[in-house]
Amino acid sequence: MQRVDHPDPAAANAQAREDVENGSTGLVLVFESSVSANGFGLGPSATALARVLDGIDLRRIVLDLNLSPATRGMAREVAALVKTRGIEAGAVDLRFSLNPIGGFAATGRSPQSWEKLAPAFAAMVAELANDGFRGPFAVADGRVVHNAGGSEAQELAFALASAVAYLCALERSGMPLETAFGAIYFRLTADADQFLTTAKFRAVRKLWARIGTASGLSPKPAIVTAETAWRMLTRRDAYVNILRNTIAVAAAGPMRSRRCRTAQRSVCRMPLRAVSRVTCSSSCWRNPIWRALAILPRDPAPLKPSPNSFASPLGRNFKRSKVRAARGGRLKAA
Repeated sequence: MQRVDHPDPAAANAQAREDVENGSTGLVLVFESSVSANGFGLGPSATALARVLDGIDLRRIVLDLNLSPATRGMAREVAALVKTRGIEAGAVDLRFSLNPIGGFAATGRSPQSWEKLAPAFAAMVAELANDGFRGPFAVADGRVVHNAGGSEAQELAFALASAVAYLCALERSGMPLETAFGAIYFRLTADADQFLTTAKFRAVRKLWARIGTASGLSPKPAIVTAETAWRMLTRRDAYVNILRNTIAVAAAGPMRSRRCRTAQRSVCRMPLRAVSRVTCSSSCWRNPIWRALAILPRDPAPLKPSPNSFASPLGRNFKRSKVRAARGGRLKAA
């Protein structure tokens, strides 16, 4: 999956088309003020949306939306765009990513309590389902907790609590429990701690299956998507971010994450096309070769080792090894 978040619709369209032409099988439309917008994001305009997706065959890719409370209405605009193009709703793999509870956590406030917003949430899911879309429609997103410094257990707890709240809201609205169970998917963070990340993705599948069994359902495999962690990236030694993303993708891949998306490997405050981008093969567990295509600037700065970089474990270990050598120890490559 590759993110599309450039504020200029024309530039975002060029970015998206280039990504699809270079092998990406899915696009994540990141709208402004969403959890992973990080200062960028598409504007909440139907005209801008049509321009961003101009020339892209929606039947051949996966579309995943990243919405905020202010841009939640763009889910209906995407659905309307599919109809305008004359495409059957069921032919599009579209994840609407409705996540009001995640919006509460990201902003720290809500105009209404969840008890009052739950019926509107359920009505929107029912509306999209009645239009023929396959879903899933709601996402239990743990990224907001991870970005805030939460542990793996806290991220899992928040995501599962959100999923159960959505399940209850959909059931109370009259949706069959089995249908409601399939309308929810998960989005978790993968970071450079490979084995702990793999354990986390395994745990969310086991726990969601247990919730299904406790609800009287025959458990089905959960749809789990992964995004590499924003908090593990660095401004200094930005090229090392590729290594961190590679480890994160390798950690999520064995757990059959349905889609894996890498965050940009530079955290410079500029549009992503001006810096290097990393595209990972979506459905990475099905592809025997995990591709990492680095699209570099036209005049990339030469790589210079920076042993003093706070972001490089190699730099820290090498610096300590020099101290040991000065004390009579043996200089070893860390």
